[in-house]
Amino acid sequence: MRRYWTAPAAALLFGALGGIIRWRELDASFEEATGLPKSGDMLTIAIISLTVIAAIASAAFALIASKRRAAPEMYKKAFYIESYGSFAISVLLGITETAMGVVFAFSGDCMGITGYAAWVFYALMIISGFSVVSTVHHSYTQKEGNTTYLASVLPSVFFCYWMVLLYRENAGNPTLLEYCFSCYGFAAAALSFYYMAGYVYGRGKVGPTICFGLLSVYLLLMTVPGESHWSLAVYKAAAAVHIAQSTARFIAGLSLKSGAADKMSGIDGKNNGGNPQEM
Repeated sequence: MRRYWTAPAAALLFGALGGIIRWRELDASFEEATGLPKSGDMLTIAIISLTVIAAIASAAFALIASKRRAAPEMYKKAFYIESYGSFAISVLLGITETAMGVVFAFSGDCMGITGYAAWVFYALMIISGFSVVSTVHHSYTQKEGNTTYLASVLPSVFFCYWMVLLYRENAGNPTLLEYCFSCYGFAAAALSFYYMAGYVYGRGKVGPTICFGLLSVYLLLMTVPGESHWSLAVYKAAAAVHIAQSTARFIAGLSLKSGAADKMSGIDGKNNGGNPQEM
């Protein structure tokens, strides 16, 4: 495995592990009569501990990377897709997200939401999949495209809207642990796409892009077992893998900042008798 995949792969593994624990927690850690969480349940403690570790690790890795590394200013360079295989996988993930939006729309289930709010959710879910295809095509072909400006922000809008609907559905639910992790996941995913879109508009930031990218991968996978419909679970998993791919490409494209590069050149020069050109 290439080094730039280390952190995203770890986020995927942590997310899968968290999903297994979460599945067991939802099945066994809440009182059948009241629906309240059992006091001192080890599964609940484990999922909270794992989430804290994932958040700290994501922030620490992002901080270390942003101190000495810089990213290209343009989106197509910052998230450059080198191989056709990687491009094909990304397109397949976008198509999967779109297909899951269609399936969920025909299921007639919108988490208890009806009317215009439900139709907006279906539309955003479907369009977000197309947006993924559009942005990865832009990164692979390296061609300019005005559609990237809109496509880059639509997934962020969708996850924000999903979070609002989830909170609206659970506004009267006293058991915060049943839905809070999903809210955190949607918020992290929205911020991840927001900071990735920053490179389209010339306002990219290395630290937040990496931090929320890794954290959203973990949280989206960890909350897959709690979804009400299987199409939503598949959508979450596809989105998590896409963000992991994007974060890996972003890390791969980072380069040493000018000050750090000069410092490294100075160290190399001392190690080679004061002449940095001698190797």
